[in-house]
Formats: sequence, C-alpha cells, structure tokens
Amino acid sequence: MYQYTHYFQAYKADRLKRIKAREAECRKLNSTVSTLLEQDAKRRGEQGTEHIKPMSRKQAGQAIKYVAKQFNKLGAQITEAVDEAE
Repeated sequence: MYQYTHYFQAYKADRLKRIKAREAECRKLNSTVSTLLEQDAKRRGEQGTEHIKPMSRKQAGQAIKYVAKQFNKLGAQITEAVDEAE
C-alpha cells in the first residue's frame, strides 16, 4: 500500500511540474504572439501604435519561427497528455 501511495504522489508531483512548465511556455508564446500582432498593427499604420519600436526583419523572422516551433511542440504535448488521460 505504501509503495502505491508513494508512486501516486510522485506521479502527481511530476504531472504538476509538467503542467506548470506548459503554462510557462504558453505565457511566453502568448507574449511573443502579442508582440508580433503589435508589430503587424504598426506596419499597417494603425493609430495608437506610435509608441511601438519596430522590429528588424531578422527579429521578426526569428519570432515567427519560434512561434511555429512552440505551437508544434505544445500541440504534441497536449496530444500526449490527452492520450495519457484516456
């Protein structure tokens, strides 16, 4: 019985760590996407974007690649978590 309880507690702790890691990744991804949306609004000349400093093409390209990579990574992790729960 003790072994099962210990295993279950370790499983719950690991699961909580994975959830917190995904949450942090999602926050960072959200921040990057928001920045890219602000840059797009500035590029289109929308009002209220005067205070936004433009990104270089290289920075924007890196941010776009990061977003694509993270979406793929998070999608795989979510699929894995759903499969694990079933």
